[in-house]
Amino acid sequence: MTGRYILKPLAMGLIVLGLLAGHASAASPIGTWLRDTGTSKIEIYRCGSGLCGKIVWLREPNDADGNPRTDIYNPDTSLRNQPLLGLQVILNMVQDGDNKWEGEVYKSDDGRVFSGNMRMSDDDTIALAGCVLGGLICRRGNLYRQ
Repeated sequence: MTGRYILKPLAMGLIVLGLLAGHASAASPIGTWLRDTGTSKIEIYRCGSGLCGKIVWLREPNDADGNPRTDIYNPDTSLRNQPLLGLQVILNMVQDGDNKWEGEVYKSDDGRVFSGNMRMSDDDTIALAGCVLGGLICRRGNLYRQ
């Protein structure tokens, strides 16, 4: 057998491995995601040993007076003037399984922090949940890759 016949299968194997590696990296939750309501986009990024997410776009970034929307429901009154743009809403999600992360979710429309989780449904969809009572009651929504 000549070297030419050995190199072809080797080259094909490397190409297939490269395609698989590219596919695996696409399943990462890191990136920008649109909420299923269409009201905001969240950028998910590494923070410490986990993942965090912040609001990077709002469909309605300003209030009725034309001022940037702020975190008016924050229980810490000193934080109620911080802008919603840039506000961290996914807090310290740590990987718990192949496509699942556990942490907390901040709900800016009522100022509460919930235990939360997110799971990659597919490469372009994250199922995000904020829960109370040890996960007995959860509010769920989807995020779509942008």
